[in-house]
Amino acid sequence: MQRRAYHHALRSHFPSFLRATFHSLNPSQPFIPNWHLDALHEMIRYMDATPASRFIVNMPPRSLKSLALTVAWSAYLLGRDPATKIITASYSSAISIKHALDVRSLVTQPWFMHAFSDFQMMAGQNEKHKFVTTKHGFRLATSVGGSLTGEGGDVIIIDDPLNPAQAHSVHYRHRANQWFDHTLSSRLNDKHQGRMLLVMQRLHEDDLTGHLLHKGGWECVRLPALAQQPLSIAIGDWRKEMAAGELLQPKRETHALLEQLRRDLGSHAFQAQYLQQPTAQDGDVVRQEWLHEVSIMPDTFDYTLQSWDTAIKTGEQHDYSACVTIGVLAGMMYIRDVWAGRVDYPELKRAVLALAHRWKPNVVLIEDKASGQSLLQELRTEPSLTLIPIQPKGDKLTRVARITPMLEAAHVLFPRHASWMPALRDELLRFPHASHDDQVDALAQGVHWWRERHAAMQPSIRTL
Repeated sequence: MQRRAYHHALRSHFPSFLRATFHSLNPSQPFIPNWHLDALHEMIRYMDATPASRFIVNMPPRSLKSLALTVAWSAYLLGRDPATKIITASYSSAISIKHALDVRSLVTQPWFMHAFSDFQMMAGQNEKHKFVTTKHGFRLATSVGGSLTGEGGDVIIIDDPLNPAQAHSVHYRHRANQWFDHTLSSRLNDKHQGRMLLVMQRLHEDDLTGHLLHKGGWECVRLPALAQQPLSIAIGDWRKEMAAGELLQPKRETHALLEQLRRDLGSHAFQAQYLQQPTAQDGDVVRQEWLHEVSIMPDTFDYTLQSWDTAIKTGEQHDYSACVTIGVLAGMMYIRDVWAGRVDYPELKRAVLALAHRWKPNVVLIEDKASGQSLLQELRTEPSLTLIPIQPKGDKLTRVARITPMLEAAHVLFPRHASWMPALRDELLRFPHASHDDQVDALAQGVHWWRERHAAMQPSIRTL
């Protein structure tokens, strides 16, 4: 009788099913009940009872959003009705396949097969990205930008269509939004009955959540890690009031831990990912209060690097070439020197050698494009230089956004009285609207390179 009651609970009570899912896929970790999981249950009940429902859930990282809604709900739907056709999508094929394999593992668990005896996978139709049931239902996993020709679903689940690095790129945001509009949104088998769910952490004002809310027709539930002001959460007839200062998961994330995350991520990223309230960055990517200046610089450093952003032409309307020299001491980065000039190639080469002779860097970073490629080729025989070619990833805004947590957390220090400091400060504060951004490019390249390769020396800084 107990076993029958347990199997009945798995079939009819999603929180019970979620707990069993968690224990099956995370056997060494404790399951921590919390009211936000009840909210997800209410949302699922609401979507089951509401034809053509369109729902958005914004939740912070590590709050079981993928396990609950992309993995567990998929299996729950197919267990209750093996004829259901489900399409899921995430920002990368690797993540989509990982979720698909979790679901496939789940539906082969003995408890699942006992609770959902009608469910059976069709022989020969069991692939990593798609399995088909004997009732001709299926779960199909794809990624943003993937083809869905010939496929249609009863339920569509989009789980994090962007990652944090992609969110800073206009290209990736536009790609995700357009793929939804022109591909995924037309894949419902029945437009009057089919359900669509977007679950994600907010990343930018114009991420897919922002895009869909602007278009209208979607309901949205925002679950911040910390309520900054009183917040009322409503799903159908279900209500939850969060008081100002209340934590979403107090047993997992304390105020102190969230404050550390804010310092690590930077306020822009934390505001979006953890509070689900992205703010505009245009015009204030770098803030005045993040430029921490010191009157006295150290005499010696543990490590010195130079970062070059080189231009092709020398006319007044063209960009400068720029070099930023960075000294590292006890994990802190000090901007020792900035050089910028419109020079022809022979003079640029002489400048690289002269600045290297003056500051004696351990490495010289040169962007591997345009005149930088020629420099890398011609200087590779110089015994005093350790050259590192840099392939830039992402657009300029993305590259600068990557280093803002370092600036905000005072891990990068500037000399208050340096003659070049006013020009660098002006370029940073006006970015991305300044007429030139060469010094900013060189700075971002150097800081990001050190951060990525020496993270062990700065354990509190996390890669976005």
